[in-house]
Amino acid sequence: MTSFGLAQSATAGAGAALVLALRARSGARRRACASVGHLDPTPDDDGVRAEFGLSALGFLPASCVVRLPPSHDAWEELMARLPALNRRGHAALAAAVAELPLLGVPQQGWGEGQRQRAYILLGQLVHSYVNAAEAFWWTLKPADMLDPASLRATPPPPPPQLKQQQKQDASGGAGAEEDAPLPRVPAQIAVPFDAVCAHFGLPRILTATMDMWNWTPLDGDSSGRGGGGGGGGGGAAAAAAAPIAPTLSNVTCISTTTGTTAEVNFHLTPCAMHAVASRGRLLLRLYESPRWAVRAAAAAAGAVAADDAAAAAAALGMLTRLLLDVASAVREFRAIFTHVTSLVDPSVFYDIYRPLLGGWYPRGIVLEGVTAAPAGAGTGVVGGGGVAAPAEGAGAGAGAGAGAGAGVVHDCKGPSAGQATMVLLFDMLLGVRHETPGAAFQADMLGYMPARHRAFVLKFTERLCEATRQMAAGGGAGGAGSRSSSSSSSSSSSSSNTERAATMLPLLIELLAARSAGGGRSAGLVGLVSAHKECLDAMASFRKFHLGIATKYLVRAQKGRCAPAIDPTLPPRGLPIAALLCYPPPPLPPRAHTYAHTHVTANRHGLKLISRYAPVGAG
Repeated sequence: MTSFGLAQSATAGAGAALVLALRARSGARRRACASVGHLDPTPDDDGVRAEFGLSALGFLPASCVVRLPPSHDAWEELMARLPALNRRGHAALAAAVAELPLLGVPQQGWGEGQRQRAYILLGQLVHSYVNAAEAFWWTLKPADMLDPASLRATPPPPPPQLKQQQKQDASGGAGAEEDAPLPRVPAQIAVPFDAVCAHFGLPRILTATMDMWNWTPLDGDSSGRGGGGGGGGGGAAAAAAAPIAPTLSNVTCISTTTGTTAEVNFHLTPCAMHAVASRGRLLLRLYESPRWAVRAAAAAAGAVAADDAAAAAAALGMLTRLLLDVASAVREFRAIFTHVTSLVDPSVFYDIYRPLLGGWYPRGIVLEGVTAAPAGAGTGVVGGGGVAAPAEGAGAGAGAGAGAGAGVVHDCKGPSAGQATMVLLFDMLLGVRHETPGAAFQADMLGYMPARHRAFVLKFTERLCEATRQMAAGGGAGGAGSRSSSSSSSSSSSSSNTERAATMLPLLIELLAARSAGGGRSAGLVGLVSAHKECLDAMASFRKFHLGIATKYLVRAQKGRCAPAIDPTLPPRGLPIAALLCYPPPPLPPRAHTYAHTHVTANRHGLKLISRYAPVGAG
């Protein structure tokens, strides 16, 4: 799931293909760059934001479009009734969807903000159409609702044959479900959803973008249709004004599927974290950090002229300040996350909202009227053309493209916190590496990020790899490399981008330590090591707390009444729940000036943490 990493999501091949492509590009780059200090220049802030779809709020848009243009009022009017329709049962929503006109997503005249709104709206409709019947709507109370009067106006029906359903659950009645026809989503919502997903390079399912593209200020104009601004904001005037940074108290969700406070707070929690990560140009400085590391390493190796020494020292200072700001942001993540248990009612989440987030894996769903499987991230845009004649019998064994003219089968998994980029980028900077299944999960998650956010991660990986290569080639890394290789043969033999990227900061610390070993530790080295340790400690604290909360929610979900409906999106039975999360590094040993290089693996007994420690300077 989004905030807590509750559900895996991503096709296995998408992330692997991206990693392979990245390795190929990085290999060419390594052959072209042979000297320390040569790294692609970083464009100015506006250039980076334009290339990767960032705003002054980082990965969040500066503001969200809250209503589509009048031509698409039919969608918005249905969306306003969605919680009530979901409570009344599938037949009510199906009848309302059947009355919709077949509207397309205009390729001209709409900006990113309007397409983001369309993605959220259509995704909520699709998930409701497929999953709403799994929720226990009759358990809702007026106190659970954003508008208590709405529940009194349209109360849900009584539980349908609850005892019989519980009996089927207890006897393992999933076999009948496997033989049932695949859920079919009508073309009125399937075709435009396919088109807007293709525009963003996303699979045909809701992803962690729900946390980023569905918020509006509490005192904002909720009827405003917004503009087509490139950053997804509410028009040129709104984009030019200082954006409102979302917190848990100043924004709300534009639309919901359940109308509950639990759903709203579930998504506002990571939204507020994204806002924290945008402060002080944090993402832009993160992107620039490999150049700072190369300059500092060159100075340590005596490879810079005397008049460049001051610039190298300044680069080391900027890198240290970046680490301190990352540590501060992560501590604030934890502070925000402490409110989850009081803001997200477990019963409402378990029985009402969680089922709606379920993915299409492994059976899949049929998107009717979609005539071609996605050709890859960012391609295969489908317009609002005519509806193909539906074909019956697209059963559980049907693959993508099954049933010519009948639609396309998609078997995506549900949304997950792993689809967000923040913690992944922090891991990469700090030198935290994950082994299977963590690394494979992170690679899969790339396929579930918007294309431009995914490009930011891949480009940052390239920059880290190139910086590490340059430091190792010309920064006096021979002795340092021999010390690290003695602790693990795998680290010396592996040349993958992931491993290379994960060693940039630890390698820099080692180079600086080797340079200063004879003359005592420099203030710059001590500051860098201290900031690095502060980051690791903050990440460990956040992840430990995050893991405890997520485990609590997942254990309840696995044992709860909705378990049969959501098991496909939970970890395999033999895999620990923590395999879905980013793992905490162990605490540093009680030794002055050390750094940790953390690996994580999993076995049948649970998680195993392996860390290498290398002394920095004399004790």
